[in-house]
Amino acid sequence: MIQKTQNIFLKLFSICFILFLLVSCSDSNDPVTQQYFVKHIKSKNYTKQYLADIINTFSPETADLLPDINISTDMITYNTFLPNGFPVVASGIVVYPNNSDIKGIIVGLHPTITAESMSPSTAMYSNELLLGAFGYAVIIPDYIGFGVTTDKPHPYLHVENTGIVSADMCLAAREYFKTIGKNIDSYPVSVVGYSQGGAAAIAFQKIVENRYPTINIRKVYAGGGPYDIPAILEEFRNTKHTALPSSLPYVVLGLNYGDNLNLNFNNIFLEPLLSNYKTWFNKNYTNDEIDKFIGSTDITTFMHPDLFKTELNEDLQKFYTSALNNSLVEGWIPKAPIFLAHGTADDIVPVVCSNNAYKTYKNKGCNVELKLVESKNHTEAALDFFTTTLFNIMFGDTK
Repeated sequence: MIQKTQNIFLKLFSICFILFLLVSCSDSNDPVTQQYFVKHIKSKNYTKQYLADIINTFSPETADLLPDINISTDMITYNTFLPNGFPVVASGIVVYPNNSDIKGIIVGLHPTITAESMSPSTAMYSNELLLGAFGYAVIIPDYIGFGVTTDKPHPYLHVENTGIVSADMCLAAREYFKTIGKNIDSYPVSVVGYSQGGAAAIAFQKIVENRYPTINIRKVYAGGGPYDIPAILEEFRNTKHTALPSSLPYVVLGLNYGDNLNLNFNNIFLEPLLSNYKTWFNKNYTNDEIDKFIGSTDITTFMHPDLFKTELNEDLQKFYTSALNNSLVEGWIPKAPIFLAHGTADDIVPVVCSNNAYKTYKNKGCNVELKLVESKNHTEAALDFFTTTLFNIMFGDTK
């Protein structure tokens, strides 16, 4: 009995010793198992001159500052999640200088699009990539519903999913850069977005600061964003006007998918939107084309009359509750500094969104700044926002 026990002990000791040797002798530089990055799909290069020509159209003084840098744009796929928590492989692009060192990391969140042809990984372009011309690596997710997930609905303005998908893309980019000999793990990130991208930037911050401790946010730059959907709805109920008619039904469809509301659209849309929303929002048409289909900037002509009543019908109430739950103004305290900008004449995303966000964050003791671009509409203020953001990043916040 004693001999048998000794034999068992010797066998166990031998196994443990062999395992110890295997671990001890393993190469510490062996590739780490990739948790997020899945695959590199395609690449496109941009020359300094090409980028300078684009930048020169809206900011000649900025184009003059361009260093002698060409950039690579790579489409990658990565692991993330749908709004219902199911795993999915999504896509986006990473941009970086191919003839110089990386100066810093920027997460660029693109504005509202409705056509797949305009998604970053399909077009291999998004305005945020222009920051790469100044030596930065720029990480730009497609969002769910675009790129390789174009068969899925887009959860437009859904805070949690937008934040998760963008954060997972950031971590996937870290892993991808290692495969091409670049390590950006220690870099803090600046976050930049305008319009939907502005809301996505704040959503990214909210989710990262609560769930992704390995991502260090240096500063968030958010312009013209719909941070406060209930405030937008109240503005629309009062003015009954929007310069972008497609945006309101897009929010309804996005939150219906994101929060699984199972809305009866007979109680939300009017004809011809009611009979055609599936076709119009099928990723084949741009915002401008859908606006023409809707045919009016008067919200009363395409949204159910109950939207303008004191008591909402059951489906509009479900939508409104979802809008409250997806507000970026209340329910959290931002930690990283935030720069907000908004045109005072914005008739697509009312300036009340930025005013409310600024006042609420400021009252909570947050490091937040608001720049109001006087008498500028949504498009005009965008140019001011990107120019200001670029100069701040270049000379102040990302080193």
